[in-house]
Amino acid sequence: MGKRRIVTFIIGAFLLFAIINSIEKVGARESCVPNWNCTVWKPINCPRNETQVRQCSDLKKCETGEGKPSEMQDCTFTIQFNKGALTAIIVLAIITFAIVLVELIRRLREERKRASSLPETRYTYTP
Repeated sequence: MGKRRIVTFIIGAFLLFAIINSIEKVGARESCVPNWNCTVWKPINCPRNETQVRQCSDLKKCETGEGKPSEMQDCTFTIQFNKGALTAIIVLAIITFAIVLVELIRRLREERKRASSLPETRYTYTP
C-alpha cells in the first residue's frame, strides 16, 4: 500500500507541476506586449501596381498579432525620370542647337559674300 501512495503522490506532483507551468505560460502570453519592428516600404518608389510591402516582426516574440502594423500599403505611381539621362538629352539638344545656329550663320555669310561679289546692275527707265 505504500508504493501505491508514492506513485499517486508522484503522479499528483507531476500533474500539479504541469498545471502550474501551463498557467504561467498563459499568464506570460497575456501580459506580453509586442514590440513591432518593421522594414522600410519596398520598393522605395511606388511601382506600377501601386502597392508597397514590408515585413514586421515582434522583437518580444509574444506570439500574438495584436497591434501588428500593416505590411501592405497603397501608393500612387509616378513616372521617375533618370536625372543622368535627362541631363544627357539636354546637353545633346544644346549641342544640336549650336550646330544648327553655326550652320545658319555660315550660310548667311556665304549668301552675303555671293551677293556682294555680283556686278551691280543698273536699270534705267525711259518713258
